[in-house]
Amino acid sequence: MPSNGASDLLNEIQDLIAGKLLLEVSSPDEDLLAAGVLDSLSLIQLLVGLEQHFGIRIPLEEMQIEDVRSVRALAHLVEKHKMGLPLEPVAREAAAAPQGR
Repeated sequence: MPSNGASDLLNEIQDLIAGKLLLEVSSPDEDLLAAGVLDSLSLIQLLVGLEQHFGIRIPLEEMQIEDVRSVRALAHLVEKHKMGLPLEPVAREAAAAPQGR
């Protein structure tokens, strides 16, 4: 079960997607790419929104497609950058896990 902090972060990111992109995400594990929620333009808008909202910098050269595949993966991305830690493969594994259900 996620902690309140993790749950709050997931909700903040879902709210940001709703506010910036005018789109609703059905669950934190929904594949945003497969569902058509994110395209190249909306991805850039979302990344800029995340950077502004959380006061972080997300270098594009460090990102992998799996880092933006779901709200949960985005939350992991934000947490790592808020703590100043390098990205780890865990983000990609966590994002891929729900697809096997």
